[in-house]
Amino acid sequence: MRYHVVTGCFEMEKNAKNFVNTLQKQNMEAVIIGRNHRGLYMVSSGDFASKKEAVKGLRKLQKQDLSAWLFESN
Repeated sequence: MRYHVVTGCFEMEKNAKNFVNTLQKQNMEAVIIGRNHRGLYMVSSGDFASKKEAVKGLRKLQKQDLSAWLFESN
């Protein structure tokens, strides 16, 4: 997928995995999608093919008081 709703970035992979587990226990989608340009592990809570759908996913998470933003991969 091209667009990801990122809910967290972590310096240590262990912390990213713990965050994924926490979100999954809350019945939320969560996966580590790799590292960003600063070397931080990114946790995604939604992957989408179109920006329009990604924005809908982002708004849904923000309504749940989660800090999240869109990341566009190449």
